[in-house]
Amino acid sequence: MRERLHDENGAAVIEFVSITVLLLIPALYLIATLFSMQAATFAAEGTAREVARIMSEARSEDSARAHAQAVAQMSAHDLGLDADDVELSITCSTASCTDPKAYIDVVVTVDQPLPLIPMFLADRLGSRVSIAANAVGVANPYLERGP
Repeated sequence: MRERLHDENGAAVIEFVSITVLLLIPALYLIATLFSMQAATFAAEGTAREVARIMSEARSEDSARAHAQAVAQMSAHDLGLDADDVELSITCSTASCTDPKAYIDVVVTVDQPLPLIPMFLADRLGSRVSIAANAVGVANPYLERGP
């Protein structure tokens, strides 16, 4: 009986490897998820800030909104998302965003999928996280605008 208890050659290596794998895989997934969410947060904040700048320096509201949509699509492309995954909302304190000293509120919402979730499970699990960022701009009162 004592011979059996002392004959555990290599058992510690197997235990160490199995525990390391069991702890390392979830830790790596957590790190990948955090990096993915941080990238989406940076994209949402940067997009909101740039759209507020575009709208505050706009000479024409229609062209500024078109440029703002292009910026939102570029940030979605940079994240590897569809353009539908980035939602852009622009509201103004006056009737037009080009009115002098109009406050322009920009809200950008990014629907970021969790990493490494297969597409056939993604719809069933609800594996998307919505990240929102906002920025406020003031229309430049000294800018010459067309009629």
